[in-house]
Amino acid sequence: MDNLPSVAFVVLLGSDADRLTGCLETIARQEYPEKLVETIVVGLGGGGEVAEIALRFGVPVVCGDQEDVASWINLGISRTRADIVFAVGSDGGLSRTDWIRMMVRPFIERSEVAGTFTQIVEIPTDSTFARYLCRLSGSPFVWFVHGDTANPRYCRSMYGMAGSGEGYTIHLFPHRRPPLIKADCGVGVRRSALQGLSAGDEAALPLIRLIEGGQPVALVPDAGVHHQNADSLWLYLTAQYSLLREGFSGWPVCAEQHPSHQSLWRRTRKFFFVIYGLTAIMPLLDGIWLSLLERDACMLWHGPAAIAISWLILIERLRRLAGRAEA
Repeated sequence: MDNLPSVAFVVLLGSDADRLTGCLETIARQEYPEKLVETIVVGLGGGGEVAEIALRFGVPVVCGDQEDVASWINLGISRTRADIVFAVGSDGGLSRTDWIRMMVRPFIERSEVAGTFTQIVEIPTDSTFARYLCRLSGSPFVWFVHGDTANPRYCRSMYGMAGSGEGYTIHLFPHRRPPLIKADCGVGVRRSALQGLSAGDEAALPLIRLIEGGQPVALVPDAGVHHQNADSLWLYLTAQYSLLREGFSGWPVCAEQHPSHQSLWRRTRKFFFVIYGLTAIMPLLDGIWLSLLERDACMLWHGPAAIAISWLILIERLRRLAGRAEA
């Protein structure tokens, strides 16, 4: 490929600084002209261990004063003039050394492509539970509410294609029923296509903005990103309950706050998830069905995970109702 574009990675800092090293290493190993690659770490915390890790890789750390992902992405974008901007979570990483070349190919070959995205791929050392989350590309709650529209692996079958090229497919997604693709999983955006990013939007931004504007985006399935999922159900539930306690609504976050995801169908399924989980038999049957579909027994984790999450949501909702009654 000639006339390679400059690229910038906005690394969204998670709570675990240990994983930042692995993320930055995957970027540093890229087979792409070094002078065309820029990396910026963005998050709430930038001192101590984070600063030492960033210094080792020669990348700046920008501390934001907002907690939402959109603000962090905006902040990172404002610090670079690169042609293409990618967002990746610090708990993730690029799955191969030619990742950048694969992800920029649609931008180079098709001038109308405004964004690119890929899918989560497994790490060889993943536990069976981590593999389950990877295959699901989310959580039992997100899967129940959004179905296969939350999994890039099924975009081609769910939405069809508007074109294709070597290693990628092009899509014009309906803005009333867009896919749920989080920006921290390697979403790339052409700088010239960016339109009025604003704080307060969820992690699906900025791809949602491109879809709303009717701009085509490309799926590059074989590029892949790694995501450090929980190694066990217990660790996963502990993290999920912390998020439930901290969240403003007491529901798991699955980007349904954005107007594009607030369809009556999705809102209804959000409330029915607790009933679904408490039945026990339905999640267990879905786990068997998913294991047959994926041809992998790791999907049997769906039953226990969905049942446990539904109980956590119920407990948190009841706790909040009791707090309001006492007040």
